[in-house]
Amino acid sequence: MELWGVVPILVFGVLYIGMIAGIIAVIVIVLKRMKERNQYLREIRDELRNQNRATIAENKK
Repeated sequence: MELWGVVPILVFGVLYIGMIAGIIAVIVIVLKRMKERNQYLREIRDELRNQNRATIAENKK
């Protein structure tokens, strides 16, 4: 009879730990995607700057 009192605590404890691990995994995935997106936007920014500098240099000639 005492075992039946412990089983729900163990089951819900495992579920609780699983939920926390899932939330942490989602946060890590979101941060990783944000970092990739920022890198992509930096590359676009740098390319546009280079094109702008080239255009300005051509117009000065």
